[in-house]
Amino acid sequence: MSAPTASVLRRGQFQHIPNAEAVPGDIVELLVGDVVPADVRLFETMNFQADEMLLTGESVPILKDADDVMSKEDTPLGDRINMAYVQP
Repeated sequence: MSAPTASVLRRGQFQHIPNAEAVPGDIVELLVGDVVPADVRLFETMNFQADEMLLTGESVPILKDADDVMSKEDTPLGDRINMAYVQP
């Protein structure tokens, strides 16, 4: 089995790197079937759904929306639809 990779923007070009090499500040491109390489804040989405069953217990994928900015810092993880999370 190969390790999951992420497509990140570095030096003006997207590069494929092992998920473990993603660092804060990387811009990550997520496509259908990709594994979220790190906890990320979404800034552009189009019909993006994430399976968060292990995190929230939801049995269906959650529709994410980058434009829905959470106004309170104490918003529960499962309600932060402008974020995507690594599954444990």
